[in-house]
Amino acid sequence: MTRRFLLLVVAAAAGCLGTQTDPTRFFVLSPVAPPEGPPATVAPPTLGLGPVNLPDYLDQTAVVTRVSEQEIDYLPSARWAERLSVMASRTLAINLAARTGGRETVLYPWPTNREPATTASVDFLRFDMTREGAAVLRAQWRVQQGDAVRTGFARIDEPAADTTIDARVGALNRALAKLSDELAAAIRP
Repeated sequence: MTRRFLLLVVAAAAGCLGTQTDPTRFFVLSPVAPPEGPPATVAPPTLGLGPVNLPDYLDQTAVVTRVSEQEIDYLPSARWAERLSVMASRTLAINLAARTGGRETVLYPWPTNREPATTASVDFLRFDMTREGAAVLRAQWRVQQGDAVRTGFARIDEPAADTTIDARVGALNRALAKLSDELAAAIRP
């Protein structure tokens, strides 16, 4: 009995000391191609994007799932590859360039020698996913061209194909693309 117990202890210790793999997966947002349209014939003026603000609880590398209106959960094995505000800003800029006729888009703070003719800013209130798999985006936005200012509130719910993290990140990508469509529509050619 003592020998059997000793073998079990040694086997258990060996299992604890063996190599363990980290189950964490890292995700990125990626630009989504705009709907097909006629190509631009003249290069439009520069567009400035920013500031793009996210609440602190979202602006990190932890992937957030909304449990209820008042409760969130950070997924232990899913992380953004970089801070969400950096990734969302860059993805929005690429999406907007594609949706505004190839307009050069610079991120805030823009270089002093690249003063944009048009600026767009976004304040995210929500950019998370539900346990059921839907991406939820709520954001106030502002577009300024000279003295003309347009404002809006984006209310985007994008379903995911299933509840896997891959499907939910895809839904967040599509929600961000829909926000890009709204902003592009507010920007005059």
